[in-house]
Amino acid sequence: MNDNQRQLSHLRITFFIDSFGRGGKERRCLQLIQGLNARGIRDIQLIIADDFVEYDEIYETSAQVEILSRREKKKGNLQIIREAGQLIAQFKPDIVMAWGLMCAFFTDAIRLRQRFKYIIAYIADCNQPSFPLKDYFVNIVSKRLCDKAVGNSLAGLKAYQIADRKKYCVYNGFNISRLDRIKHLDTTRYQHDILKVNTTHIVTMVAGVDRRKDYRTFIETARKITAQRSDTTFLYVGKGRKMDDALSLLREEDKGVIRFLGFREDVEEILACSSLSLLLTNYHQHAEGISNSILESMAIGTPVIVTRGGGSAEIIADGHNGYLVDNNDISVICQYINELLDDPHKRQQMGEACRSQVKQKFSLEATTQQYIDMFREVLS
Repeated sequence: MNDNQRQLSHLRITFFIDSFGRGGKERRCLQLIQGLNARGIRDIQLIIADDFVEYDEIYETSAQVEILSRREKKKGNLQIIREAGQLIAQFKPDIVMAWGLMCAFFTDAIRLRQRFKYIIAYIADCNQPSFPLKDYFVNIVSKRLCDKAVGNSLAGLKAYQIADRKKYCVYNGFNISRLDRIKHLDTTRYQHDILKVNTTHIVTMVAGVDRRKDYRTFIETARKITAQRSDTTFLYVGKGRKMDDALSLLREEDKGVIRFLGFREDVEEILACSSLSLLLTNYHQHAEGISNSILESMAIGTPVIVTRGGGSAEIIADGHNGYLVDNNDISVICQYINELLDDPHKRQQMGEACRSQVKQKFSLEATTQQYIDMFREVLS
């Protein structure tokens, strides 16, 4: 073991996160802990504000998990600050990372009384907090108090106006081992027997059904394509507060070929059965950072059509491994869909470019190393 490895093996890190549901930041946090464990960094504390854990894999890591049950036990902010502060004081971390704005607020207060290096890690989109006002002020204070602000896109760091000396970009890492489950998948059988889809093509969108995603344009696009051709089914994979609204938009004749599946555990299998995928963002209200659903699709080799904006251009080379669409122009989206569905050779070329991009730039190993480099920089 060399000096650098020995120093890192003694590194103590606290991760402070709102909850541990199946979201993008939670997955990034989990994968980072897994990656650090693989590098011999095992002194990790994970403080979860709310008693909500859907990634059970966290219990297979070395992380010391502390759950504060904020909402369940109706604890006020001062009580959470006091309890989290006591846990951090007992653990004595070298670094504390706050993975959400609320946890950054708590950490800001704790840091006024305790000494540790502080990293904010909540920059995962390109929407600088402005409303509600408390989010705006927490962001202002946190980016002043922190030693580093890590974001998953350059566009996000720019949108949040992070000072050059503090900003650090670490792209989402994709765990290639997740593809082992589809290595020998019979996609035709899975499509027919499990998904109950009998058309030649599937077009999939993996996203929350909420105000940030443009499920309306998804439906209108699907309606236009299925009116032109009978060989395509559209699947929307995800759950959210706007599910009832989305379902209310479907006509009776839409329901066989435009389907909202809700939350699914078999996202990789669905994407492997898909000819292409979409990620349509409500660009009036939201700009993506680096989307996990784009990474998943590309890693599998399924080309993507994405709303232009935010960090998407940092992963999508327009016309090479996918398409970027301005203002969710339905006519342009339909043009690209028809082009890809009608040209299997182009789909294959784009799919290979997708896999290559993820392997070279978005591997879990590369992401873990970037975080380790940032830790060294902070501690030095």
